Amino acid sequence: DNHCMLGLILITVLRALWKKLLLIWLCFLPLVSHAEIEYYEDIHFTEITPVTPVTNTGKIEVIEVFWYACSHCFSFEKYIQAWLKTKADDVEYTRVPGVLSKRWILLAKVYYAARDLGVEEKLTPMLFNHIHLLNNKVNSVAAAEKVFVANGVAAKDFRKAIKSFSVNTKIGQAKSLNKKYGIKGVPALIIDGRYRIDSGSIGSFEKVIDIANFLIKKARTERTTQ
Repeated sequence: DNHCMLGLILITVLRALWKKLLLIWLCFLPLVSHAEIEYYEDIHFTEITPVTPVTNTGKIEVIEVFWYACSHCFSFEKYIQAWLKTKADDVEYTRVPGVLSKRWILLAKVYYAARDLGVEEKLTPMLFNHIHLLNNKVNSVAAAEKVFVANGVAAKDFRKAIKSFSVNTKIGQAKSLNKKYGIKGVPALIIDGRYRIDSGSIGSFEKVIDIANFLIKKARTERTTQ
């Protein structure tokens, strides 16, 4: 009985000590540098099979799959813009519109029309603000046209671009990539055609960026060993 009692006391003491050590570790965790943090497949990211790159620049690709009408994509934009100022020269960023239903197609066309007209960098923040800050829906070609015209694009040029063979071809490519990447929601990041980060399962956009940087380093290492 005494041995049992001593055993119970020891277990209680060890449990209390473990809890204290865990609390101390959690307190110091924010001080650990991002470079020392490890991220894991099926917890923080998903491996894409087969690897599906989009460009042939030789750089490490970071692709954001997004939708202009998505409030989370709008919130994520400032994190992406901050990250773009710090990304390495061997990293190339681009966007692919999400096409998860028929009603997403219009804004996907709007994105590609802006790209073909050479005004995507200017129009993207304007469209995000128009939809999410001014609460104006862009749910028709006419509504989209007003945003383009207000930002210096001739109406005839916009109408020609959004109906063009080029834009329709890119929509088909976007649908194919959405499927190959296994996109279920946006925003999502695709790193070098190899890994997918689903922002909805991560918890914070800061962590999404940290995971992206981790996977960029991982992709860079994998390229050198292939």
